[in-house]
This record gives sequence, structure tokens and C-alpha cells, in this order.
Amino acid sequence: MKRFLQVLRQNPVAAALATVFLALGVFIAWSLFAPRSDWRLKAVRKSGYPLTAADLEAWYPPVPDAENAALIYTQAFAQPSFSNIVDWQERSLPKDWLPARGQVLNEEIKGEMKDLLATNKIALSLLYSARSRARSHYSVQWNLGLDMPLPHLPQVKGAVALLCGEALLQCADGNTEKAVQALLAAGHAADSLSAEPTLASHFTRVSCWSRIVVSMERIINSLPLTEDQLASLQKMVGQAERPQAFARALGGQRATGLMLFTDPEALTRMFGGRRFQAGVFTGLRRAAGLHEKDKAFFLDAMATNISIAEMSWPERVQLGRQAVKLNPGPTNRFLIFSSITLPGFDRNLVRDADHAARIRAAQAGLAVQRFRLAHTNALPASLRELEPAWLKSVPADPYDGQPLRFKRHGSGFVIYSIGSDGHDDGGAERDSVKPNTPYDIPFIVDH
Repeated sequence: MKRFLQVLRQNPVAAALATVFLALGVFIAWSLFAPRSDWRLKAVRKSGYPLTAADLEAWYPPVPDAENAALIYTQAFAQPSFSNIVDWQERSLPKDWLPARGQVLNEEIKGEMKDLLATNKIALSLLYSARSRARSHYSVQWNLGLDMPLPHLPQVKGAVALLCGEALLQCADGNTEKAVQALLAAGHAADSLSAEPTLASHFTRVSCWSRIVVSMERIINSLPLTEDQLASLQKMVGQAERPQAFARALGGQRATGLMLFTDPEALTRMFGGRRFQAGVFTGLRRAAGLHEKDKAFFLDAMATNISIAEMSWPERVQLGRQAVKLNPGPTNRFLIFSSITLPGFDRNLVRDADHAARIRAAQAGLAVQRFRLAHTNALPASLRELEPAWLKSVPADPYDGQPLRFKRHGSGFVIYSIGSDGHDDGGAERDSVKPNTPYDIPFIVDH
């Protein structure tokens, strides 16, 4: 040490370099270990949203076993042949598996469905019995953050596909009540995900409800339903929108994404378990100020997204589009974690608005059918005639805030939202052959 100090006294350049390296070392150490107080995190905490894995555990509270429908669903998913359903709905199920309105399943799909139902009798019985329990809680490893497995999501989709398939099979055989009960069971299975605060869970549920609504539309076009059956379906559909579900899912996404910034284990997993490399990477980012800049960008963007998702329609759509234009995303290539963790908000916002439109149109369509039963099949002059006996109020189009459009369609009717393009296309359906053709989000009854 004396020799080293003597060299420094005799060599001013070496002394200057040593001072610089010492100062740099102190700065890096301070950057790594100095306590930080982030007003953004305090604001999240004050708002009641989760920040940590422990917060998420509390935000998705456990349900007593005797009340937990997820335990019954999990038993159904564990049946040996249930994997065939998941495989069928994910890979083998054709996109055009649903019959045209007024028609029944084609023989090929009908045969596949009968085989699946025959080999899954126990699972099917469990899916129906789960309706006796109102709440659900699946096991989720929140501490794994963005790496947490969610194996029940494809299984829930498989359960909904199976139940919708059975509904259509029962419809083809003229068993109205069994078809309705299958739809009700499908809705209950989809809603078993409603409290789970992840984007993947939310949009799995949205996908399930899309299948349920389309299947229900096909059945209504094929079989006459009773007042009780229509009312039970309308009640189920009326609870399916869940306006704050998207904001809740984003809140969960923020908490899991934040773990990359705050949890060394999450970063180590990102580096494939290489702890040293992860530590060096974080240290360099902190020393350069990139870590805090990246985290601030992520938190600011998520705060904006969640505040928009908390709004009502159509303000949610309007402000969401403005936010996307003003803030297209982390263009700085050094904002690595923001690029990884920030969801495509504009795309997800449209998916959520489509879901709201689809549910509202279906609810109004069921109300019209109930009106027709009470008026010797006559259609109402407008949806206002349904208030308040069959519809508490006419649903608004989430895209422009106007009442859903309603018009005659042959001897039936169409109720529709104008959709994300903001253009009224007269209730046109999406053309699977020409997907770029303008279309609306309709619920159609042909006769």
C-alpha cells in the first residue's frame, strides 16, 4: 500500500486515473445499493392495485374448497381423455366448424363431437356439476412473474368448446332444454377466469364468450326457445361483459412486469439461471441510469393504459386511440424491459371493445326474442319498446356511444355495433374469405 501511495504521489496522471476509477466505483455501488423512493410506486400502492407477488396473492384471494368451482373443473381437466379435447379445439378444430345459421353441424364435425363426448362422460358430468359453485380460484404461482405457467387456460377453452359442441349436437336432435343447459354450463366455465388478474386469462375468457355467443345465435336460429330459457340465457349474458375486467388484467400485468425491474430472481430466470450475468447486466444498466429510465417509462405507460381502461365506453376507445398516437411505444432500444413487458394496448383495447359489443348485442337480441314470444312473433318498432320489461335500458355501442343499431333482417332482425372502423356497414358480418371487407359486430336472427 505504501509503495502504491508513493507511485501516486510521484505520478500525477496515475493519481488522476485512480481517483476517477475510485469515484466510478463509489457511484456504481451507490447506484446498486442506495435506497430509492419512487413516487410512481407510491401512487400505485395508494390506488389499491398490486405491486408484488404477495399483493397479487391478496388480490386474487383463495376460495374455500366447498365453494371453489375451479377444484371441480380441475378434476375434469385431469381426466385422461380430456387432453383430446384440448388438442381438438387448439389444432384439429376447423375455423368454420360452426354451421351456418339455421343449419346443423356437418357430419364430420358431428362425428368428432360425438366421439369426444362419449370418451369424456365423466369430465362432462363434472363440468355441469361445477355450476353449483359460484366462485373460482385456480392455483397461480405469482412469484414467477411473467414466467408463471397457466395450464388451466387452454383447458378452460377446451371445456367451453366441448360444451358448445354438445349444445349444437342437442340442437340438431331437437333437445332444446339440454342445448340451453350446455350453454349455461359453458358460460359458467368461461367465467371461472373472471377474477384472475392476467391479460392471458382475460382474453381467454373473451375468446370463450365469443364462441358461446356465436353458438347461442346458431341455436336461436334453429330452435324455438321458451320464455324461461331465453330469460336464463339473457341473465347469463348480462353478467358476461365485466366492464372493469380489462383494467384488472392490466393491473396484474403491471405487477408481474414490474418484477423484472425489482426482483433479481425474475432477471436471473430471464438469463436462463445465469445469476452472475444477470447481476452484471443490472449493475451496468443502473450505473448508466437506464434501469430507472426504463422502469419509469413502463410505470408511466401502464398508468396511462389502466386509467383509460377504467373509463366507460366510448371514452375508453377515444382516449385509447389518442394515447396510442401520442405514445406509440418504447422506441429507445435501451428500454429493454418495457419492450418486453408492455402489452399491445391498442390491439387489446379493440379486442375488449369487441367483446363488450358482442355481449351487448346478444343481450338485446335475447330481449327481442322474449318480446316476440309475448307479441305473437311481432318485432318491436325499436329497442326502446323493450324497456323495462325485457331490457333495463338499450345498450350503447361501445365504439360511438349511440344505441345499438336495430333493423329488420328478412322476417327476423339484426342488432349490431359499428365496430372498430367506426363505420356503419348495415350489420354486415365478417367475411372469412375476404377478411378485409368492412364489417360490423352483429347478432342476427333470420326468421
